[in-house]
Amino acid sequence: MLSTFQSRAWTVSRRSLRWALYWACVTLGGASLLQAQRPNGRSPLTPRIAVVDLKALLDSVPGRSAVAAGFADEVRLAETRVRLAADSLQRAVELFSQRQQDLSPTQREAATLTLRARELQLEDMVQRLNASVLERRDALQVPLAACVERAMREVQQRDGWHVLMDRYALGAISVVHPDVDVTDRVLEILRERAAEPCLTR
Repeated sequence: MLSTFQSRAWTVSRRSLRWALYWACVTLGGASLLQAQRPNGRSPLTPRIAVVDLKALLDSVPGRSAVAAGFADEVRLAETRVRLAADSLQRAVELFSQRQQDLSPTQREAATLTLRARELQLEDMVQRLNASVLERRDALQVPLAACVERAMREVQQRDGWHVLMDRYALGAISVVHPDVDVTDRVLEILRERAAEPCLTR
């Protein structure tokens, strides 16, 4: 149950992080864009818009492999807890099946209620572990997203772009000039500053 639920954890998380970073890109570029359009009453400037491959950035951010490995270890520990509890319940059910003919109706009813209570406890454990693992996953990925956003801000400010956005947010059919794809420049900064912690807001 837990392994099935968690099998897509990083894929789902990368998708939601891509959208979160996309809106961060728009936000960090929005003020610059407005300023470029209305600089002290002078003629508006032509907005400079660049694109990045957010999926590639999130996949390549330094430290991601270690975070993914640590997350996988935590998922395996949670799966082990669930498996042990499920095995214990299964043994109890098998023992009850073997002995129920020797039990009185009252004893059978009591044993059945006990087994049902243990089944509900197992379901509750799975739900709580799922929630705990998801919270842990999100906490582990926050610094990675912060590193990507910091690097994007540096490229935006250094190279004078008004907006940086995910190229795939443009739609399946889009034509982007290579000169405005700054993914490699962001990756360079990510690698140059790999040893520096990324502050989160």
